[in-house]
Amino acid sequence: MRRIVRWVAILGAGVAGVLAAAALVIGFGFVPAAKQPPYQRVASWGDPGSAAGQFDGPNDIAVADDRVYVADSLNHRIQIFDLQGYFLSAIAVGPQGLLPQARPMNLNIAGDKLYVGDYWNDAVQVCTLDGRLTGTFGGKQGMGPGQFHAPGGASAEPDGTIIVVDFYNQRVQMLSPQGRFIRQIGATGHKGYVAGSSFNYPRDVAVSASDGHFYVADLADQRVERWQQDLPVHH
Repeated sequence: MRRIVRWVAILGAGVAGVLAAAALVIGFGFVPAAKQPPYQRVASWGDPGSAAGQFDGPNDIAVADDRVYVADSLNHRIQIFDLQGYFLSAIAVGPQGLLPQARPMNLNIAGDKLYVGDYWNDAVQVCTLDGRLTGTFGGKQGMGPGQFHAPGGASAEPDGTIIVVDFYNQRVQMLSPQGRFIRQIGATGHKGYVAGSSFNYPRDVAVSASDGHFYVADLADQRVERWQQDLPVHH
């Protein structure tokens, strides 16, 4: 319950901004159809429930080749579909799966691996793209090296270094492919506003496959930061 309340407080300003933007759109009118991009919906799937192809709190999505991965958060699983929405399989990460009462919140694909941020269990899970678990890091809330407090997104650089945004610990951690702590950015547990040295509830990360730079969405600082390999070390 405390986490839910904290999320509401953090995201409240964002909701207000969305409502204000909606008011502006209504006030000024919609973009004329002739100026809208020529998109059309080609597929749609899912309805409420827990059966295959149904969802309860789909929170994130990732696509690789001809497969679509959906973090079905409150059903404690990741569902895999083809591009037309046909159910292929599910990765169970809940009571019957990898971790009890898991909440897969963020998905990122890097190379041939799927990286799952499990907000509820303070863990990061790494799976193959066909759903086989290859590693679980963390799993116990903490502030020490390699521990997490509600991790957001996780991904990997081309050399295999795993990047994890550690939401409530106000930091970004780097781990080896085996999960060994390497370094971090940000002062553990202390939110800050200075770009390049601190974070204020970092939410997600994406890695460029071309140059290994990674991008961090810093939620409450209202900014995105790009980082490269030669990082300062903070403990």
